Amino acid sequence: MFFSNPVNPFPSGNLPTPAAGVRRFLFQEFRPLRAVVVIAVAVTILGALAEVWLIGYAGRLVDLLAATDPATLWSDRGPELLTVAAFVLLVRPALMLLGEVLDDITFRANARPLARWRAHRYVSRQSVGWFRDDLAGRIATWVRDGGDAAATAAYSVIHTLVFVTAYIAGSVWVMSAIDVRLLLPLGAWIAAYLLLMALIVPRFRRASENLQAAESALTGLLVDSYANIDTLALLGGTDARTDHDRRVFAEARQAHLRLQRVEVTINSSMMALGSALLVGLVGYGIVLWRSDAAPLGLVAAALALSFRITSMAEWLLDAVSSLFGAAGALRQALRTIAQPLTVADKPEAQPLVVRTGAIRFHQVSHHYGRGAGGLDRLDLEIAPGERVGLVGRSGAGKSTLVGLLLRFHDPEHGTITIDGTDITDVTQDSLRDQIAMVAQEATLLHRSVRENIAGPAASPGLAAATTPSPSAPISPPATSAPSAPMSPPAPISPSAAASTTTASSAASSPSATASPSASSDDVRIGLALARASADFVGSLRDADGRTGLDAHVGERGVRLSGGQRQRIALARAFYRNAPILVLDEATSALDSESEAVIHETLSDVMAGRTVIAIAHRLSTIAGMDRIVVLDDGRIAEQGTHESLLARGGLYADLWSRQSGGFLGASAGLSVAEDPRRG
Repeated sequence: MFFSNPVNPFPSGNLPTPAAGVRRFLFQEFRPLRAVVVIAVAVTILGALAEVWLIGYAGRLVDLLAATDPATLWSDRGPELLTVAAFVLLVRPALMLLGEVLDDITFRANARPLARWRAHRYVSRQSVGWFRDDLAGRIATWVRDGGDAAATAAYSVIHTLVFVTAYIAGSVWVMSAIDVRLLLPLGAWIAAYLLLMALIVPRFRRASENLQAAESALTGLLVDSYANIDTLALLGGTDARTDHDRRVFAEARQAHLRLQRVEVTINSSMMALGSALLVGLVGYGIVLWRSDAAPLGLVAAALALSFRITSMAEWLLDAVSSLFGAAGALRQALRTIAQPLTVADKPEAQPLVVRTGAIRFHQVSHHYGRGAGGLDRLDLEIAPGERVGLVGRSGAGKSTLVGLLLRFHDPEHGTITIDGTDITDVTQDSLRDQIAMVAQEATLLHRSVRENIAGPAASPGLAAATTPSPSAPISPPATSAPSAPMSPPAPISPSAAASTTTASSAASSPSATASPSASSDDVRIGLALARASADFVGSLRDADGRTGLDAHVGERGVRLSGGQRQRIALARAFYRNAPILVLDEATSALDSESEAVIHETLSDVMAGRTVIAIAHRLSTIAGMDRIVVLDDGRIAEQGTHESLLARGGLYADLWSRQSGGFLGASAGLSVAEDPRRG
């Protein structure tokens, strides 16, 4: 239906960068609704002129009744009165109904979700580094409120400003038809009104923007406090924290007070102007009537119009307040949501095709714009199927290297290639599809276990119809004529799953998490969970009664223990079955017995894959094909575990400190030098 669904409010595909200015943004965002806007404006103008005409006709009717014999009224004026009655009973309500439908159902009900969706789609394409520079709650607030503000601003223009402007223009026409001299007090009032707006609106805009900034800071405080309540509890200092919070709340209150003072000034000024208009028109109308320059009915109509204009001016003032409040909120939102993408796909970017899994870092430097830290002219080549461990002190560049490989950032200098293809020449989605990662901090989405493993497409009703059979090997996507294909990864089969866990017999079967009638995708998820020794999933039950794979894990996985979250993260990597595997202390949250089981599984999963493993506990990567030691963003040394120990360099020093005991041989080691930290 056109009125409910004039456009698709949730378009797919990449959307352009939001325009930075409010007007340009509104034109850009609501371009799909331009036909609706044109029709709504036309209907609004017709509705305003109809209201003016009715008041003017009411004055004419008074004069007509005064000049017509009641006995002949119907015969003389019947057709005219019937026409007016039909207009009042049919046309006017139809215009009002059409205007309401266009404004509220066709425009507002689509404009708000359209603006929100477009902002969300664009912001979601920002780099991980971009999100780390701001509060997640603040970004979410601007995406949500920016859409609301855009819809409110556009609605204020279409529904109120257009209506009032058309009404005043119609009133000028009616009054000029009565007596052009009636325009003198009306013209003086319009001039005074515009002057008042010119003086007050800038103050109102500044006050609105200040209020939005203060409210944004307050939202950021609340989200930060509630999301990190455990950290605040450990920090203590309740009184100092209360004082800090009180200051933020007080700043929001002061900003609101400043805005209210401006509104009071505007309201009192408008009341004075309205009173002056009424006195001027009433007095001048009486003068015209006494001099027989205008009939009483039309003078009364002019006075009625003046009353209506006065009340409408107050309505316009409210609309202007709403408009500039929305514009202030939108301007604040655009400072966040309209920032250029820090990492963007090239227009000609193609999907990445991984044939062998060879990775090369060539003269890569990245210092996060600070000139120091990160990586510095790093050269590293990783052969297809090679298992490489990364070690080094905190800040040596290990996480930076992995972040650049995943294109969380683009290097400031140098290139990174996979099978000879520069990763900046391929789409980010296809790049990350070829890399499975298990991070040290396994944070999860506040969604079901199923979605945390297989992604949102695995939610009920959205699962892909073409899911690989669990009985067949799950290999990287097929490519056209690979010159040097990777050796096939180990298939996820029930027998393989059973061999990877001794902790629970339930974990050795996909039925631990999937019913006998489960989809092949659920069976595949169950097998991945079995490999990760995640037998606890079958007993999960959330507050809403959802169980097993459907159970929701809470915000950032808070309903699970650290070890359970890490098992889910491992299962995600097993499920993805990507040709490149990145491990960042992937078993750090597990107990020793579970870690030993998982390491056996990881050894099996690593077969035929290119592996990069960040190690804080050096014993976990001692069996890697090669160990690369980073120091100050460069490769300090590399080789096998045995060769590095024999060399007696940085790696040997780190190894001796760990093997000697944290409180033994390395008792004097500072926290910054602790090799067990990132």
